[in-house]
Amino acid sequence: MNPSFTNNDILAVLKEARLFAQFSDAQLKQLISSSSVESFGNNHTIIDQGVQNDKIFILLKGQVSIYTDGEFILNLRRQGDLVGEMSVITKLPTTAKVVTEEPSELFSISSENIDQSSHAELKSTVYKLFLDILTEKLTMTTKQVIGFQATTEELTVKKQELAESETVIQQKEAILQQVLGSMSDGVVVMEKEGHLLHINNAFKEMTGGIDIPVDFSQWPDAMGLYQTDEKTLYTPEQLPMTTIFQGKPVDFEEILIRNPQLPKGVWLQASSRMLTSEDSPTSQGAVVVFRDFTKKKLEEKALIKAKESAEAAAKAKSDFLAVMSHELRTPLNGIMGMTDLIAGTTLDREQESYLDTIKASSEKLLGLVRNILDFSNLDSGNHPLKNEPFSLKECFNEASDAFSPLARKKGLQFNTSFSSEIPEKMMGNARGVLQIIRNLTGNAVKFSKEGEISLSATLVSRQDNLFSILLSVEDTGIGIDENRLSDLFQPFSQVDSSISRGFDGAGIGLSLCKKYVDKMDGEIRVESQIGKGSRFEVLLKLFAADNKNKSDADVQDCQAASPDTSFSVKYPLDILVAEDNALNQKLIKKVLEKLGYTPELANNGLEAVERNREKEFDLILMDLHMPDMGGLEASHIINKENKGADKPKIIALTANVSEEVRDSCMKAGMTDYTTKPLKINHLMSMLQKL
Repeated sequence: MNPSFTNNDILAVLKEARLFAQFSDAQLKQLISSSSVESFGNNHTIIDQGVQNDKIFILLKGQVSIYTDGEFILNLRRQGDLVGEMSVITKLPTTAKVVTEEPSELFSISSENIDQSSHAELKSTVYKLFLDILTEKLTMTTKQVIGFQATTEELTVKKQELAESETVIQQKEAILQQVLGSMSDGVVVMEKEGHLLHINNAFKEMTGGIDIPVDFSQWPDAMGLYQTDEKTLYTPEQLPMTTIFQGKPVDFEEILIRNPQLPKGVWLQASSRMLTSEDSPTSQGAVVVFRDFTKKKLEEKALIKAKESAEAAAKAKSDFLAVMSHELRTPLNGIMGMTDLIAGTTLDREQESYLDTIKASSEKLLGLVRNILDFSNLDSGNHPLKNEPFSLKECFNEASDAFSPLARKKGLQFNTSFSSEIPEKMMGNARGVLQIIRNLTGNAVKFSKEGEISLSATLVSRQDNLFSILLSVEDTGIGIDENRLSDLFQPFSQVDSSISRGFDGAGIGLSLCKKYVDKMDGEIRVESQIGKGSRFEVLLKLFAADNKNKSDADVQDCQAASPDTSFSVKYPLDILVAEDNALNQKLIKKVLEKLGYTPELANNGLEAVERNREKEFDLILMDLHMPDMGGLEASHIINKENKGADKPKIIALTANVSEEVRDSCMKAGMTDYTTKPLKINHLMSMLQKL
């Protein structure tokens, strides 16, 4: 028979059933999704007596009968009636047989499926259901027989009924004792005055088999009941057996039991309910059920410890790469700076060729160092992207200016297109956008031997101040096999080692692009054909920035004058350079002398502070990492000692330009920062601004 009840039908039945009325639609739908409807023909045995049963059945349609030892006990025909619930709770063989009287459909909840489920809310729903079923059974069993007045004849009849009722109550109490004793969960029952009425064997075992006091006020010390910090003992007023009578029931409250019998401790989850009934809504007592979840707790603690270890390892890796980045950029600063100085001298064609090779190699190495540092920062998650005004067109042009000469040198046509509909200033992360465009463009040039490179930025759509912008880089290079596209954005991998062997690279550029795009809630996609080329597209949604005032970046990127000694005449400044590396000292001094300045030198932050006390400087170029005293500490002292407009401007010299470092520079009172390797044109722009 095929089930005729839909999920909505089942939901309606459960909402009408008293035990399920407490749950929300979302909880019931989750329960339904993890359970099923079973159809049975006439005279079919659903549950046999004396067997293990792990399902609660809820009648949806039809009729079932219950037999014990072959004797008819009960007939169920109402929608929402429950069958098999006690055998699931006690986890003992069933004491009755359930048979269909006509074709029937029942909704079945499997405790095994629930236990294996990863949904904590679903387990909570079933646990509450089991607790309420147990509470109802306890209430029915402990309900008092109320006296009455009647005639003598009626009194005789009532006495007989009372005797029969007492016999029934005794039978139910015996059954209850058996049920409670066989349960795997610990159960503590209190009478309506709050005094201890019953404790089952499972709870005694959970507490290490120690003598349990009758008075709850003695429980914390006698049993070793600790709060989740594992150090603070419960007070009697905080126990679930006490708070339930204050109108504060608990669900899954975690309690640690640690005593001489349980030196390692056992973790329990406590849930409490009042004992009431439909006939007598007033409290007739309370029940607290304890579930051992030591294994789960230890797993949670292990996961937390593993997470902390992973975070510590990620931070150590990030710190290591940051230090290595600084150490690598220091000699790179010297190489690239001296290359710029040599380029300004008279050279023959052969020397210019050698110099171009040095410059290209050092630029490539710098790009690799930058990619590794950015990848580490994004991978650790410790450096969220800063959202600030930036010029998308400047990022676009910077990438174009960086790679168009190399493209033309390889005989490639380099085409660019930037839509005039894109605002001048956007809100976002300039460094991330620049890295995306640089890496995609660099790959296009690297993997193309002939043809053309096309770089474009177009406006896809606009909604008020939100702009959807498509960045695309298309090439006519070697292309990528369609079957390998899924591996394209994996870190430190190259999709085809046999092809890639002819091209250098660490396999990190595209992975870094993917990380940046994901951080910006954008999309990246690729189309490619072997031998025909590739097209990468990045869709970003950016808000337009306020363009009323020109930002510092606009001023900084203004056109500088020619690099000669007349520059210092136009922009006179007394300059102090705080730098510990001798090569960098020599380079910065040469660059400033070329502009006509006579800078003074300090070997560390401490010397810079002393020199500034002896003489008033207009500008201090401050390295961040120096012995004795670093640049941040020195800047803080100098700004504290010098107030007002006469205090020197401080520009940070840093190899690490992460958002965290930038913020640290600004907090230390620095005016600006410039990256290593030092670019003479960039330095001139900054001096112009000052």
